[in-house]
Amino acid sequence: MGMFYYLISKGLEFFLLSNSSQKAANTAAFSQLGNLYQYLIVVECCLELPEGELINIEQLGDITHTDFQFEVKHHKDENHQLIDTHIDFWKTISNWVDNRSVLQQYANFVLLTSSSVRDDTLVGDWNRLDATDRREQFKELADAIIASDKEYKSIRKYVDNVQSYFKSASDTEANQLLTKITLKHSYEGAASLWERLKSHQGLLAIPRAQTTSLLISLLGFIASKGITSTGQWDIEVSEFHEFYREQAAGIRNKEHIEYPDLANIDTSGKFENHRFVHEIRRIPYVDKIPVAAKDYYFASETISRIADQNPHVIAGLQDEINQIGDELSAKKENACLSITDTSSSSLTKESKILYNEALMSLKASEKYSKGAKKDFHRGLIHTHVDSSEFKWRIEESDIED
Repeated sequence: MGMFYYLISKGLEFFLLSNSSQKAANTAAFSQLGNLYQYLIVVECCLELPEGELINIEQLGDITHTDFQFEVKHHKDENHQLIDTHIDFWKTISNWVDNRSVLQQYANFVLLTSSSVRDDTLVGDWNRLDATDRREQFKELADAIIASDKEYKSIRKYVDNVQSYFKSASDTEANQLLTKITLKHSYEGAASLWERLKSHQGLLAIPRAQTTSLLISLLGFIASKGITSTGQWDIEVSEFHEFYREQAAGIRNKEHIEYPDLANIDTSGKFENHRFVHEIRRIPYVDKIPVAAKDYYFASETISRIADQNPHVIAGLQDEINQIGDELSAKKENACLSITDTSSSSLTKESKILYNEALMSLKASEKYSKGAKKDFHRGLIHTHVDSSEFKWRIEESDIED
């Protein structure tokens, strides 16, 4: 399975590069992107198809399920256009012509491509044409290509093959084949599909921060079937769903935080230069500093431990800290709205009330507040203050007229 995971990692490398201004120095990712795009489409199908469905890869075509047979074409250039003389179009039609007997059980042949099309072309007008018009325009286009001074080396054999079939096939047979064909053009590219799948409704049970890890596992499941399958490369949707549930459960379990035992740690004087201590002194509320320092240290050590053991949880914790910051700012704003006495002693008292209420009332999300680890959550509050512009001290300038 190692090689397949290598291909996946190279694909992910491309996704990262596609969102930067730097040009990829290594084109290995690009050479495998078509395969990865195909696997992403399969993941999407598996997420949306019901139990009992079967998806086949690379036997009757790129992707086959129920009564659909897909040929998948991806181009890394977002502005790529599928034109009437493109090999993707002619090779696909030629393959369907050659395999029409084997594929007769399927009611729909779909050329799915990330390329766009122009309306003034056969491929652009394809889905609006009936079978008779498709056949007539096919013949005209094929005749023009064959008669052209251009060599069209890449598509000539496919054009000849398709033209030969339509000249010999009966109207009924040709129309039956042409009626089945749909062009699904302008489908999102690999990078966009990757991002959309991370928000797919089938993954809503997984926190957003963990969907990347889950998608990599699902891609690995699809790819590994190409090795472990003794015959056909089949994906049983029920088996995919079972694998998904196992992976999702594993990811959720890894979100459990094992807190360090720091009950006897002496933090006196350790964080005197830190901003969160400075802001407590400005209230002033110096007798609260020792407990705040311990909570801050406890949270810092816990986060460090998580980074070593379960690094994918860190993004979720950052979201937690950001949410704490939003709630803290809103709480201070509300406190300021009720203040009428702006004397120094009154503002000191209101600042102390704000501090105490914030540490008692700001709630951590359930997965970070299980058990008696309120000190961890209080530490996250101090972590936010340490790295933000938030001030505990309520000033006269904070109060609206």
